[in-house]
Parts: sequence; C-alpha cells; structure tokens
Amino acid sequence: MLAFGRSSRSASSESPQETALRRFLADGRLPLHNNRSELELPRQVIGRKNWLFVGSDDAATVNTTFVSLLASCAIHRLEPWEYLRDLFCPLPEWPSRRILDLAPAYWLQTHSDPTWVSNRRFWSA
Repeated sequence: MLAFGRSSRSASSESPQETALRRFLADGRLPLHNNRSELELPRQVIGRKNWLFVGSDDAATVNTTFVSLLASCAIHRLEPWEYLRDLFCPLPEWPSRRILDLAPAYWLQTHSDPTWVSNRRFWSA
C-alpha cells in the first residue's frame, strides 16, 4: 500500500520533463534536442560501426584526417564537396610553406586571393 501511495503522488505532480515537453509543444520554434552534441551523436555512432573495419592503421589515419577535415568544414560553414574539389586541384603544385592556407579556417581568405583566382583556370581544366 505504501508503494501505491508514492506512485499516486508522483503521478499527480508535474515533473521537470513534463514542463519542458509542454513548453516545447506550445512553441514550435523550440528545438526538440537539448544541444549540438546530441545532433552529432548519430553520426559518431554510425561512424564507429563503419570504422571498425577500416583495414589497416594507415587507412585509419587517412580516415581520421578526412573526418577531421570535413568536421572543420562544417565548423567554418564550407560546403565539403566544393572545398575538396577546389583543394585537390592546386594541391600538387601548392608550396609546402603555405599548406596551412588551404585549411578550412583560412580557406575563404586564400580562395579570394588574386593569385588563386588567376591560377584557377589551370586547375579547373
């Protein structure tokens, strides 16, 4: 009988989750998720399953590099396919002392450089 008394009291009181749910249902502008990390979780879970069998340590290193590069594109609001296309064309002839200019953090600055624009016709052919 004591357990029944506890459950009836808890059912009649409003929990913090119920308050948040009511607020969410009342205002459609509120996001259903609680933060950005929750949005990224499915990508990591799927990736972990896919990356379990990458083949070798070298393949894992390459995979990690690309995942980091694409995550950096997302942080800097760059479209990944466009970035990779424009990255791989000049890469063989790019001076090694300026390799960081090709990083997503500096991409827009490098991409708007007059030298880049004048040489781009050779890379896109």
